[in-house]
Amino acid sequence: MDNETANGIFLIVRRLTCWIASGVPARGESARKLNMPSPLLKRPTPSLQPQDLSKTLMATPQDIIKEMIATLHRQHLKPLGFRKSGKTNWIRPFEWKQVITVHISQWSTSDEAQFTVNFGISIQTLHAAIESLPINGPLRSYHCEVQAEIGQLLPANQELKANQELKTYQGLEASPEMWWKVTAASEAPGLAADIDDIIANYGLPWFERLDSFEAVGSELLRQKKFFKAALAFHLCGNAKAASAAMAQAIEGANRMLLPNYQRIAADQEIATMDNPQAGMPDFPDETQNRVTPEPEISFAHMPPLSLTGAPPVIATGQ
Repeated sequence: MDNETANGIFLIVRRLTCWIASGVPARGESARKLNMPSPLLKRPTPSLQPQDLSKTLMATPQDIIKEMIATLHRQHLKPLGFRKSGKTNWIRPFEWKQVITVHISQWSTSDEAQFTVNFGISIQTLHAAIESLPINGPLRSYHCEVQAEIGQLLPANQELKANQELKTYQGLEASPEMWWKVTAASEAPGLAADIDDIIANYGLPWFERLDSFEAVGSELLRQKKFFKAALAFHLCGNAKAASAAMAQAIEGANRMLLPNYQRIAADQEIATMDNPQAGMPDFPDETQNRVTPEPEISFAHMPPLSLTGAPPVIATGQ
C-alpha cells in the first residue's frame, strides 16, 4: 500500500469518526459531499405568532363577496324566479329575459375589493332588428338590448343621499358611481341584505316598467341611444317617434356607422324627419334638453368597458 492510498483511507476514517462522535460534519467539511444526511440541513419550521394566525384565518374580501353572492341567490333572487348563470350572474327566464350581474373590479386586491350591480333586458326581436352580432357565451347584462347600472336607476340628484343611507354595515361603502368597497371587516349577510334592498326598490321596478316596446323605446331615448330607440318605436308601430329617433341617430352617427343606419332605416321603411324633436315623446324637464348623441356600436362580442370615475373595472357597455 503506497502513501497516497494510506492517506486516503486515514481521511475517510477520520471523517466517519467525527460524524459518529458529534453527529455533524467535521469542520470545513460538507455532509452533502459525503451523501449523508445532516441535522444542519434541516431548517426549523417557524411557529405561527398569534397575529399571523389571525391573518391566515381571516376571510379575504373576495371570500366575503362570494358569501354575499351565495346569500343573495339563496335568500333573495332564487325565490323571485332568477336562475344562477355563472358565478355572478342571474337570469329570470321570461320572454324578455331579465338579467342581473354583479361585476367585480379586476383591480381588487387582497385587502380591498370593489363590485357593482348592473341590469339588462334581452329582447331577441330588437336584437335582430338592430342586426347585433350573435352573443358569444352565456348571456350577461352587457349583452342586453336595454341596460342600466344601479347608479343610473336612482332618482335624479339623489345618489349621494342614497349611498349614505346604504352604509348600515361595517365595511360597506358606496361611491356616487355605486361601486361598493369590501374589506376583511365587511359582513356578507349585511351586504346581501343591502343589495337586495336596492334591487327591490330600483331594479325590479325598472324591469316591470319596461314591459312593452313603447316603454323600451322611451327608456332608450332617455339614455340617448337613438338608433335602438327608433327600432323599438318601429316595432310597436309608433312611426312618428321612430322617425324622429332615427333622424337623431343618423345626425349623430360617424362615417362608419352612417351607411349602416341609413340602410337599416330604408329596410325597415323608417322615414327620417327634418325636425326630429317634433316626434319625440314628452319627458320630465331634466331629460328634455337635447345633447349631441354618442355613436352607438354593438359590443355584444366584447367585454364591457369602465364608464365610471372609479378605477378601471369591468362595467356595463353599450
